[in-house]
Amino acid sequence: MYLSKELPDIHCNIFTNGIAVAMELAQKKNIAITVVGGQLMKDNLSTASPAAKEYFALTNFEIAMVSATAFTPENGFSCNSQVEADLLKQVFKKARHVYMMLDSSKIGKINSYTFAHIEDINVLITDDTFPKEYKKLFEEHNIVVM
Repeated sequence: MYLSKELPDIHCNIFTNGIAVAMELAQKKNIAITVVGGQLMKDNLSTASPAAKEYFALTNFEIAMVSATAFTPENGFSCNSQVEADLLKQVFKKARHVYMMLDSSKIGKINSYTFAHIEDINVLITDDTFPKEYKKLFEEHNIVVM
């Protein structure tokens, strides 16, 4: 959500399953927004469905910007929905570059469905309180930490 508020009003195509993200981006006149549908996940106001996964199978992404609700080095990036995890796995397959947004509150948590591991991302966007030992871990995997 933070990124959608900060994104400049430039000509680009945004594909999202986030309802709040789409509403924020709708205020910008130059951004074309595609919202994929499915069952609404009330905890994060996003949607996911097998149909959305198929839609993304036919879509190419220069950059995929995704977030996770939990991360451990052993279990990777995870979320609470199998359908959402499947959707994110498809996005990872189709993206040229993957940017993961993960704040320090998600570290050390495990959710039911893993959708990616450290080696699957290119850039980590995090906060100032991100643990230094985790930052080092990502950098050892040649991941840019911002």
